[in-house]
Amino acid sequence: MQRDPLFVQIKDGLNRRLDPESFEKCAVGLLRADYPRLVPVSGGNDSGVDGAIADNEGQALQLIVTTAKQGIRNLTRNLKRYKEQGGTRKKAVFATSRKLTARKRENLCERARQFGFTLVQIYDQEAIANLLYDSPCWCKELLGLSGSPSALSHVPKTSRPLIPNQQLIGRDVEFNWLLRTEGDKLIVGQPGSGKTYILYQLAAQDHGLFVVSEELTAIANAIRKQRPQAVFVDDAGDKLNLIVDLVHLRRTTDSEFSIVATCWPSDKDSVAQKLDLEDAKSRHLHPLIRDQIVEVVKQGGLEGPNELVRFIVDQAVGLPGLAITFARLCLEGPLDEVVRGGTLKRELLQLIKPEPTDNTEAILAAFSIGGKPGIEMSAVAEVLDLPLLQVKKTLTRLATGGVIVDSPHTRPHHSYSNERAIAVQPAILRHALVHNVFFSGPAPLPKQILDELIYDRAHSIPDVAETIMGVSEYGGDGLETLVQDLVERAEDAVTFRRYASIGRRQALWVLKRYPETILAVGESALWSAPVEAIHLLLKAAVTAPRFLHRGDLEPLRLIERWTFSGKPGTGEALYRRHIVLESAIRWLKNGGDIDIAMSASCIAVSPAYEATAFDPGAGNTFTTTSGLLTPDEISQLKSLWDKFLGTIAGRDDFSWAPIFRVLDCWAYPRTVLPSLNEEKHAKTCQAIGEVAIAVVEALARLAQGKSAVSQRLSDYIEVTGAEANCQINEIMSLFCPDTGRKDWKASARKRDRKLSELASKWHMRPPEQVVAEVNAIAQEALQAGITSHSWMISFYEKLSRLVENPVPWCWSLIHQNVHAECVAPFLQRAVADSIQGWPEVTLACLEKRGFQGLAVRLALNKPDLEPRLFPGAFALVVHFPNDVEDLCRRGLVPLNVLRLLLEHEDHNVAIGAARGEWSSEPHGRVRESVSEAWRLAVLRHGTNEWFIEEAFKVDFDLARSWLLARMKDNPSTYLLPHPHKTDDTFNVAMRVQNANSRALLLSKLAELASQQYHYIHTSQGWATLIVGDSLELQCQLLKDDRLEDCHLAPLRRYPSNENHIDLDATWEQFALLAFESDYTAEQIFLATHPKQYSSSGSESALYAVWSDDFEKLLSHEEHVIRQVGQLGNQWAIRTRDRLVEEERFEAVYGRS
Repeated sequence: MQRDPLFVQIKDGLNRRLDPESFEKCAVGLLRADYPRLVPVSGGNDSGVDGAIADNEGQALQLIVTTAKQGIRNLTRNLKRYKEQGGTRKKAVFATSRKLTARKRENLCERARQFGFTLVQIYDQEAIANLLYDSPCWCKELLGLSGSPSALSHVPKTSRPLIPNQQLIGRDVEFNWLLRTEGDKLIVGQPGSGKTYILYQLAAQDHGLFVVSEELTAIANAIRKQRPQAVFVDDAGDKLNLIVDLVHLRRTTDSEFSIVATCWPSDKDSVAQKLDLEDAKSRHLHPLIRDQIVEVVKQGGLEGPNELVRFIVDQAVGLPGLAITFARLCLEGPLDEVVRGGTLKRELLQLIKPEPTDNTEAILAAFSIGGKPGIEMSAVAEVLDLPLLQVKKTLTRLATGGVIVDSPHTRPHHSYSNERAIAVQPAILRHALVHNVFFSGPAPLPKQILDELIYDRAHSIPDVAETIMGVSEYGGDGLETLVQDLVERAEDAVTFRRYASIGRRQALWVLKRYPETILAVGESALWSAPVEAIHLLLKAAVTAPRFLHRGDLEPLRLIERWTFSGKPGTGEALYRRHIVLESAIRWLKNGGDIDIAMSASCIAVSPAYEATAFDPGAGNTFTTTSGLLTPDEISQLKSLWDKFLGTIAGRDDFSWAPIFRVLDCWAYPRTVLPSLNEEKHAKTCQAIGEVAIAVVEALARLAQGKSAVSQRLSDYIEVTGAEANCQINEIMSLFCPDTGRKDWKASARKRDRKLSELASKWHMRPPEQVVAEVNAIAQEALQAGITSHSWMISFYEKLSRLVENPVPWCWSLIHQNVHAECVAPFLQRAVADSIQGWPEVTLACLEKRGFQGLAVRLALNKPDLEPRLFPGAFALVVHFPNDVEDLCRRGLVPLNVLRLLLEHEDHNVAIGAARGEWSSEPHGRVRESVSEAWRLAVLRHGTNEWFIEEAFKVDFDLARSWLLARMKDNPSTYLLPHPHKTDDTFNVAMRVQNANSRALLLSKLAELASQQYHYIHTSQGWATLIVGDSLELQCQLLKDDRLEDCHLAPLRRYPSNENHIDLDATWEQFALLAFESDYTAEQIFLATHPKQYSSSGSESALYAVWSDDFEKLLSHEEHVIRQVGQLGNQWAIRTRDRLVEEERFEAVYGRS
């Protein structure tokens, strides 16, 4: 095939030596078609600008033009000059007469990014040649060429942008089909689905040419001269006569070219008829999935931000042509105008292809009111007073354009009929339609119609609210009031959040009227009304978990995420930190909780940056970017620290834990930025080191007289090199372990010796003084974020062995609410030595929460010590099952008490005692005197217990009795849907049963079934478990009419770990037995196929595996098995195909 001679001449001309100034003028003239406000800049080389593109966003964009072979050098030079001359824009357009490979294009983009620029578009030789092709004037002036373009071209006539030299995304199968399939062909697809671009790629590889003229003589001449393999007729639905002429021309000229046409789905039949095509010669272009649309957008030059790419993916609804249009509009114009302006609206409204005199827009606008769930067709027809047939006819035509959806994802939640709802997509088209029909134009539809659609016909007020919010961005009378009414009616967290995200006015409205929604709307409100949102979040934090659960709804975490996501170097990072600190200080001065204020303030003085972004496609992955602020920003945080520390100076009523948490970032910055390098990041290291030293020194001054705080600060002083002295109380240091020690074992041994020495010194002091002093130490340690509990216990254990009378010590510890573990050694010694007053102590423990466990353990261990103690303690054992098990395991419970525990009505107590007895030495043996009580505890309470499973393996009779006991349990207590997922205790118990025992269990099940004791599925679970793989038991089951509902239960199959259905020899024998018992193949199949399963990955792939499993039965020698195989294979294929559709729907349109 020969290309258009004119185009070939143009490219040859561009490959010759060109006058740079002439090419600059030509490029400016040609590109004015894409940029109407482009003007040349004479002598622009001095400022790095060859042309200026005005776009109403401040200084004009720069156009860089070159004929140089090394275009990247020209780009580099111009960008440098532009910045040196004080240029402020960060976007540029590049044009060259040279051919660029994909690698060279990427290198240009990367070089621009290095200078902080984005190349909005790159026009290389191919693009310039296309523009020259349609410009005879510039062809003549630049290249000296004259002549009319050919009627056949490798470039289509289209208003959508075409990106040359880019890969085809998501259409490889269709592209290869076009290459392999001989003869005429038809590509069918929605507008924007990529029909034109796939042919453009074929033309670029010399596999065909577009018909760009309707003049038959010109077409005939071009065919004779260029001899194409194929001619492409784009949008053939409007060119049926041209197709007829081409077919006729091929016959009369004895040519061999094929005709490849594209059309909308609604035009498929008419175009196929003209070409006399069978279905095998046509191919439908389905929407691309979201991840592929992301690739399309990025290939169009728009790399981010993710939120903008996600917006385009949402609105493109799988149509790559629409995605490319959105991307180009975003790159070339102000973003607000793209989202809300007339250009985008016109692009969207082109999708519906309305007839001049019909009610298409009104009909679609009515459906659009319903949002994603849509509205039923009959409801729209009734409200608009249109014949149902007319509405149906309009929808039939529009369905092929891809703008309406009828699927399970949009099924209404409260439909009173079987009629499915119809929804319009994408969302932005819904907004444009509703605005056009109800809120703008010379004759908007009456408000009564709008109200009826909203309040009487729509299924979801939250979805209606979302639609009207989108409409409100276009502006219109009464919209704000309507939106607020819908938001209030919705009473939905998502709706409040969506409304608050629109802007400051909307966020303040939500926060003022519904402050209780702050956790739901906080993330959105922080962006537009941060001061007001932070105040409410601090208030909410008083009753919310404080850093215990760092989830999205935790108020301080919301503040932290918003603060840390302020991008370094943009001013946002410091702006947000100033707001948070000011809000925290204001909150504190107005009487707010100081610990909340401290936590918020510490967020404000952190040097950390962290932002998380979900991928804009399927949303299955996320990227977290973390690091440090810029050196200048880090230095400026010093003033925030000064303000913060000045606020808390002189106060002792706060925890230092948040301060130490944030101080870690300053003292150990590599925890925030692991790649921090002193040479590579010298300025950052210097800035963070200087601030860290100043802050640590200021904190050391604040910590005067606070020994525990000083001890923790000593590590930071050492690490940062700060000049500060910390006075550390020696006794305090014994209870506050220093985590910085490398040899912690040696440190612990030394501390233990020191505590022994301290106990020797203090054991003669009054107990109330010692307890008060140790309590003060513990409280100060807690304020410093130090856990001293284990060392306090160790100290009191040592002290209990030295004091003369432990009883007063018990009373002091109890009265000062010291932990019960500290009281235990004193009480144990008092009891062991029979010291007067111990019974009163234990009775007091029994009455005081927090100390009851001490009394319970003592009473269970020594029940005869104090007659008044045991009854009260035994009544409390239900609260201490772990203590019960521990005492029984250690053999510290007398047999008579152990028997009482085993007979206890509480499940946890009885099983705890039984587990403890089994675990005691010798392991796995129960003492004879309590064996019957132990056995009864297991029978009454045991399930899912390892020790019971061990017991079953050595006691067959216990296992059978246990199974009979479980069979007689409350029917809803133990549900056994299938043995593969049944509690292991059941499986172990059943495995040790012999055939006779299983037969007995099956008979017992039949007896209970005759009394309708169990739910059917519970009986079926038992039957499956009992029968197992036994043919004899299956025969017994089939013969017992009392178990009729369970006859086929053992045939049920469940997916293996590899997701296969195991239709093994046992299943075949069971199936044949069922058939001999007059069960049909359909009944056998319904009993066989899985009803409960779990798997990962694609569900359709699971059914594909199952279809293969059933297909293997089709060659079986037994007719009934083949029938089951056929039924299963058909069922699995039907389900697989339905799931494939649903999964693709989700991949294209996102999750509902």
